[in-house]
Amino acid sequence: MKKAALIATILISTTLHADDKYKASEYACHGVDKKIERIRKLQHQKHTSSKAEYYRNEKRELKKLQASCKKKKFSTE
Repeated sequence: MKKAALIATILISTTLHADDKYKASEYACHGVDKKIERIRKLQHQKHTSSKAEYYRNEKRELKKLQASCKKKKFSTE
């Protein structure tokens, strides 16, 4: 029982922490467009499949941040 509660707590806390990775703020929004462009250029190069997957995930998260920034009317340049 205690083991299951501990595992559930760890999973919930890591999920909450992961959501904070790209939380929209003026500071976080600054330079998002450049980061997306840099990753787009890196994606066109040859990489291992794990690195390519990393770039896809990173770009997806940055796109979510960009959308949040635009909703809050923060600059992404």
